[in-house]
Amino acid sequence: MVLEQHVRWLTLLQRVQDQLSRHLGFSLVVLDAECNEVTVPSGLPPICNTVNPDRSNRCWSLRREAITRIQGSRQAVNLPCPKGRCCFVSPAGVDDDDYETPVQYVVAGSGLPQATESMRLIQDIFRVVRPPIAPAPAARPAASQPAPVVKGAYGTLTKREMEILALIGAGLSNREIAKQLYVSQSTVKTHITHLLLKLGLNNRTEAALYAARESISSAIHRDRP
Repeated sequence: MVLEQHVRWLTLLQRVQDQLSRHLGFSLVVLDAECNEVTVPSGLPPICNTVNPDRSNRCWSLRREAITRIQGSRQAVNLPCPKGRCCFVSPAGVDDDDYETPVQYVVAGSGLPQATESMRLIQDIFRVVRPPIAPAPAARPAASQPAPVVKGAYGTLTKREMEILALIGAGLSNREIAKQLYVSQSTVKTHITHLLLKLGLNNRTEAALYAARESISSAIHRDRP
């Protein structure tokens, strides 16, 4: 039940983000506490170089620093932008006077310099979209239990793709998946691209919904190297 609530929350979060981006002209994305993207970015402006900056990118460093500050202050942080845009990182799902609840997610946005009122509206809306309690990782079954097989419209998932699909369904980020499976984040991204293509899905949110609908568990057995 908790997993289903988490998937529904992700779906609601993406819908709210897309609508706010469309109506207010902001590019928006939700990040976790480690600065990993949780939603698919909406409305990325052409002047930005990349949708998902790597960790050597100045934008990523500024966001990461802002998230650290937000953990203590619960207040939004305005970011300097070389393109002159109005950029910020703001807590999601936490009131500005709530110092007991950890900040699990933030929203990062970028809009036109004169869009200050729209920026405040976005920040207020994301504060009230509260995430459910994160699901606990499932225990691994016995080694003799066979792993399920999933066949999509464009091919059958490999064992590794099944593992990653299950972990996406459990709400793990690419970084957490890489750590659990002892592989690099770039390898995880490659597997995600392949499984999305095989299943005819568009993004991580749809993959999480698929995993919940098909009851694909993160307890899939994996042989250690």
